Amino acid sequence: MQNELVVLDHETRQVAIAAMHEHRSKFSPFRGYDEKIFPDTELVPVRECHAVIARIEADKVPAGDNLRTRETVDLVIGSFPFTKESAERLEDPDKYLAALTFIFAKYPVQFHQRVVEEIITSCEFRPIPAEVNKMFERHLARWTMAQVIAKRHLKEHERRQAEQARKATIEAESAGRAEFIQRMGEKFGSEALKMAQAAQGRTGSRVKPFSAQAEEEADLKRFQQDRQRLDRQAEQLKARAAE
Repeated sequence: MQNELVVLDHETRQVAIAAMHEHRSKFSPFRGYDEKIFPDTELVPVRECHAVIARIEADKVPAGDNLRTRETVDLVIGSFPFTKESAERLEDPDKYLAALTFIFAKYPVQFHQRVVEEIITSCEFRPIPAEVNKMFERHLARWTMAQVIAKRHLKEHERRQAEQARKATIEAESAGRAEFIQRMGEKFGSEALKMAQAAQGRTGSRVKPFSAQAEEEADLKRFQQDRQRLDRQAEQLKARAAE
């Protein structure tokens, strides 16, 4: 089954090429899947991550069995001297040619030159088809690893944005809490102020770790409960003052 053709616009391709060059240390296959991303890790920008993912996806399309592929396979076969010994080693040259053509056809054309160079520079004899297939798989793995890393950076971008939004909510609630205490004191006097400050001490006196999400959410819930209780007390004070 052939991959669906993905058309990549020129601008996106150029952004991807520039990103993979500028951030080559991050996209390096030698860093691997086990590289950890910490809260202070510098991330590849979102737009560039999307461009890298799109470029790699577009370039995964198989070359297909065409004239260009057959010429590449002919180059591989012709790179080895034809002798009586090599001819005897090839029991069926036509089947060997068909096997190599099949392998080259199922991989993206951008890997053809790399594999040809590897064959010519490292093989003393014509490689068997399985060996050629392994060469392609190694190059493809290095290429797709960059896509995996880009996706991991995107996921970390999303996590950091969610964390910032959560912190902003906590800070807004804290600011509202301080304003509420001040308003209680101004409207209902020292008794209400003392009650509000006591509630503030129960919910806001501890120093919370940056990453303690569960603790912060629990504090926020306690604050909301205290605020509801103070609202009820304020209504009682107001009713008492009206008597």
